[in-house]
Amino acid sequence: VTDTRDPICLTVQYDHAKLPLTSVVIVFYNEPFSTLMRSVHSVLNFTPKDLLLEIVLVDDGSDREHIRPGGNNQLADYIKLLPKVKLVRLPERKGLVAARLKGAEESRGEVFVVLDSHIEVQPMWLEPILDVVGQNRTHMVMPMIDSIDPETFGFIGGGIGCTLGFLWKMMEHAVPPWMEHPMRKKNSLLEPIQSPAMAGGLFASDREFFWEVGGYDPDFRHWGTENLEISFRLWQCGGQLECAPCSRVYHIFRKGGMGYSSPWDSVLVNKLRTIDVWMDEFADLAKAVMGRPRTPYGDISERLAFKKQRQCKPFSWFLQNVFPESYIHTLDDVPYLGEFRNEKSNKCIEAGGDMPGGFARMARCHGMQGGQTHKR
Repeated sequence: VTDTRDPICLTVQYDHAKLPLTSVVIVFYNEPFSTLMRSVHSVLNFTPKDLLLEIVLVDDGSDREHIRPGGNNQLADYIKLLPKVKLVRLPERKGLVAARLKGAEESRGEVFVVLDSHIEVQPMWLEPILDVVGQNRTHMVMPMIDSIDPETFGFIGGGIGCTLGFLWKMMEHAVPPWMEHPMRKKNSLLEPIQSPAMAGGLFASDREFFWEVGGYDPDFRHWGTENLEISFRLWQCGGQLECAPCSRVYHIFRKGGMGYSSPWDSVLVNKLRTIDVWMDEFADLAKAVMGRPRTPYGDISERLAFKKQRQCKPFSWFLQNVFPESYIHTLDDVPYLGEFRNEKSNKCIEAGGDMPGGFARMARCHGMQGGQTHKR
């Protein structure tokens, strides 16, 4: 494995006796045997034995022959040969959130770390994370994420940085260094960096605090937006999200996005539940950017009751104090929301990419909002 850590990270020695015992939770659905086992062996090879209590593999109702009960037992038989690895099965596919909740329930470590099923960790990946969580149980910590080429499986340094924000269509995005607020500048790479949001979901948490701060929304569907929901809730309800720059994990970013299907409305349901629980007066703005969808998303009364009981801070506080890089801090920052249309040509200004500061182009007006909806 190519080690992409900064040289200063190599100088640190951690006292294992002061670090919490850890469970690693890996959720998978129809993951190829080779990539799943590369992930498992990577954790076993590069994690100190005295810090790793167990690896909990959660099968989210896979139906491939090498995984499913009654299949050829390739996975089940192989796991029997490995130390500290146990397999937990959901009887049917429930989705990423339900599977991670099951993994958290099954874990026995003081801290649990969520990893994807197509990763490879780098040397000394766990210690910097545990050092932060061990000192403050209300902090969730994520590693820096590098890339694995999905075709050659070559290692590519420099993937997702330590600071992530969100776009108003409810997607996370990396904040480029030139946009970062001065408060994120550190004297040393050894210091954790606060981040408004996390990527798809590689993070460590004190197990008891995870449940105290609301776990995951159990009514989320399958996949999507769970990273924003937990990020907003964590910050607004008394915790912090940080990145440990000396912890590096490689991740395969599949070409074309997801490697498996989900119900068409699952991501939209999850976005709307997040918006209406956590974004307060900014909810209408997020929905307008998304085209004002009207998909039923279930009952959110329990999540709102939790928010009230916990006395969580408003979303305006999050924008002003946690995500100052946002160009919106109050609704007064958005006096206009809509199209910029040339009536003669019937062409509209359209965003040419997802990143703030990206290019624009002229395209035929389609009336479906999205990239042709602009804030001023």
